Amino acid sequence: MKRWSCGLCKHIWDAPPESVIEKCPICASLSVVKLGNAGDTFANGAVIPAGFLYVLTNPRMPGLLKIGCTTRSVEERVEELNAATGVPVPFVVEAVFPSMAPMEDEARVHEWLKKARLVGREFFETDLRDAVAAIQSVVACKAIFTRFEESDIAVLKSVHRWSCGLCKHVWDAALESSFEKCPKCSGASIVKLGQARGPLAYGE
Repeated sequence: MKRWSCGLCKHIWDAPPESVIEKCPICASLSVVKLGNAGDTFANGAVIPAGFLYVLTNPRMPGLLKIGCTTRSVEERVEELNAATGVPVPFVVEAVFPSMAPMEDEARVHEWLKKARLVGREFFETDLRDAVAAIQSVVACKAIFTRFEESDIAVLKSVHRWSCGLCKHVWDAALESSFEKCPKCSGASIVKLGQARGPLAYGE
């Protein structure tokens, strides 16, 4: 599969290698570019994501967040979910994160938030800020889309900051959280650094 991008709406999607694409499937812009294979890099060294993690809400499901992943565009996945007969009203995209290993990262996030998860479902009874903080810590980058203002999550609830001595990953978690292994590499060399004084900065 080849990865394409739209210069206007920034939509990213995959298509068979033999495909000839003249316009964006989302906004119909002609500013489309073939990026290469998933996992390749841009000229500036940035890696093309293999997929995305997303956070959705539904007006008829107050208090619940749907956290999942896709190797297609998030728009396609949400359209698919909204087409299901059991969905009362369309889902709303709250946040989208790029991921180099979407299925693995999704599993780590679900494990992180397992106490808030509805059994057997991808729905979680948790605060949006906590979900965003968990995903940021697992994928180690900021969201490429949020429906809310960055300032809405800049000051999180009181959290402890942790670090992995093996892969050097740093993440925040609720004060009552306890970890035996790193959510990124599963290493056991983890250290609680103390209470976080501000949001983690990625790529800065």
